Amino acid sequence: MVYRLGTTRPKTFADIKGKLAVASGSAHVSTLKQLKQSKYPDLSWEASSDMTSKELLEQVADGKLDYTIGDSVTIALLQRIHPQLAVAFDITDEEPVTWYLKRSDDDSLYAALLDFYSQG
Repeated sequence: MVYRLGTTRPKTFADIKGKLAVASGSAHVSTLKQLKQSKYPDLSWEASSDMTSKELLEQVADGKLDYTIGDSVTIALLQRIHPQLAVAFDITDEEPVTWYLKRSDDDSLYAALLDFYSQG
């Protein structure tokens, strides 16, 4: 769950005061449906069909949207451009991510990935 620094940080979905939006084709919609059925019956959100998860994160950074949900990799990348983005809480357990790179004499992408993950 992502919010903008300088606003009140929710600790759970029960603390949300404002608009939550997610990309309509994302797995986050089914996660929210499960949470609504199991734990947070008053949980509401908008499933946006015209914005990607990245665009929704940018909306939060710009103060045009209160909350959204994104994957940790996308959030970490966008926090470099928009340091006002902050993670309020995790909604799922961590899942392993595997990167596959084409073998090449040019190892600049591999070096950039190593640099990125060593800063984490």
